[in-house]
Amino acid sequence: MRNIKTDVVHDAFFQYVSLFGAYAKMNHLNIYKYFKYLFDHLPNRENKDLEGFLPWAKEVQAQCHI
Repeated sequence: MRNIKTDVVHDAFFQYVSLFGAYAKMNHLNIYKYFKYLFDHLPNRENKDLEGFLPWAKEVQAQCHI
């Protein structure tokens, strides 16, 4: 029997990832580069605003554009 709580968290995570992937595509980003950028930079941020990591941020556009 599957754990319903785990399924809900799993589904929510994939919806979140899908949403960011869709925004990345809409902003003409390479999705792989965008997620790599997030995984490389988010853990090392020092109280930076998360807005700088959104797909339309200038630094993200410069690093991950197709």
